[in-house]
Amino acid sequence: MKHNRLKQFFQDFYLALILLFLYIPIVTMIVLSFNNTKSRTVWGGFTTRWYTQMFQDSAIMNALNNTLLIAFASALIATVIGTIAAIGINSMKRIPRTIVMGINNIPMLNSDIVTGISLMLAFIAFGISLGFSRSGSRCQPAVCFLQGCISGHRPRYPLRLFDGIYDVPR
Repeated sequence: MKHNRLKQFFQDFYLALILLFLYIPIVTMIVLSFNNTKSRTVWGGFTTRWYTQMFQDSAIMNALNNTLLIAFASALIATVIGTIAAIGINSMKRIPRTIVMGINNIPMLNSDIVTGISLMLAFIAFGISLGFSRSGSRCQPAVCFLQGCISGHRPRYPLRLFDGIYDVPR
């Protein structure tokens, strides 16, 4: 029993170290973004001057607007395609469904950089503009989740995407 408690302590301690290692730089950057001086080593007092300048810069606001527009459109396209694909996959027989789901899961196993470079090269080869290339790479998670919902399997996480739309068992 004492061995299990010691093991659990070290597992928790290790997890805490990893979380600190990941989040301390983020918290540091957030705090220093309110620094009155340009220095990252000397605290010059609290200010929101940098954020005021950022939100008054039209180029940055245009970039933010474009980023949010592309993110929304990409999410919408991926959701629509994922829903259509999940409905189609759910209506397949067992063997073709297994094959299509295996093919669908390949991009989720690849690194994003490999998928991104592959899509970029394919789009360049076919002369397609790179506007919504991320929509295609984000359809696979939508297909996996939606196919499980449509087939009646309860998802392992509490995302209630279809409340009131489909009669999904809880």
